[in-house]
Amino acid sequence: METKSITSNSTFFYIFIGIVVFVIVAGAVAYWWFKPKAKHVTVMGPFELKGDDGVPTEGTTKPIFDQSQIFSSLGNNFTLSTFVYMNDVSTERIPIGGPTGDFRFKPFLYILGVGDVLLDPIHQVARVRIKPLTKTAIIKPDAVTNIDIENFMITRWNQLTITIEGRTVDVYLNGALAKSTLLENLPILNPVGVLLETSPDFSGQTGLFQAWPHRLTESAVATNYKRNTDTRGKPLIPDSSYSFLKMLQNLRDALCKKGFCDFRFATGPLKYVDYEYA
Repeated sequence: METKSITSNSTFFYIFIGIVVFVIVAGAVAYWWFKPKAKHVTVMGPFELKGDDGVPTEGTTKPIFDQSQIFSSLGNNFTLSTFVYMNDVSTERIPIGGPTGDFRFKPFLYILGVGDVLLDPIHQVARVRIKPLTKTAIIKPDAVTNIDIENFMITRWNQLTITIEGRTVDVYLNGALAKSTLLENLPILNPVGVLLETSPDFSGQTGLFQAWPHRLTESAVATNYKRNTDTRGKPLIPDSSYSFLKMLQNLRDALCKKGFCDFRFATGPLKYVDYEYA
């Protein structure tokens, strides 16, 4: 009688252990199956490209993707897309009829390990600068590939999409291919971060950052643009929550535009701006 009881307890114990192991394995399989895959990541925004006073301060860059999203969703071949809107080109404070040049371009987006994106709000040009980690680039830091996109219109939303696969770099503007470049050598690209410059010399906003771990085709880029915009080309980004402080800020900005700032008459439309290039 005692032997039968011991055998019964042992059988129950093994059954219990089997159930526990099955639950753990089933849970692990379910987690692997349903967890977010590295198909693409999206950061909605919107993000302001200029502070309240427009004066650059330390620590003006803002990470877009966290490290887990970068390492799980970006690789040597990838696609990065975002929308940007330039509010007021007059804040540049440089004569519009002035010459073109590298000094005109202001940083907008840093793709660490790959390059960066710059904007010229005066001449309405966007520049994608590829800086691969090649021997030539190390010996000659200026040996970079500049891809200029013209007709980057102000006061409207523009979607900029960058696709990289091997030596091929394609840049799309509003779902249409704008420039395609073949790099001289097979680059060593290792995207380790995406930073947004929140204090350039122009005001604006950006949002709806998307990244894929592969190169999107031309039709896929066009489909993605149509899916994420309305009939006017405005991205489908949820409006930020409206607060009492935001209302006071909007009231202050409206008074300043009418000539009142800090409860006194403004002496004129111009004010001193400290520029990196004189």
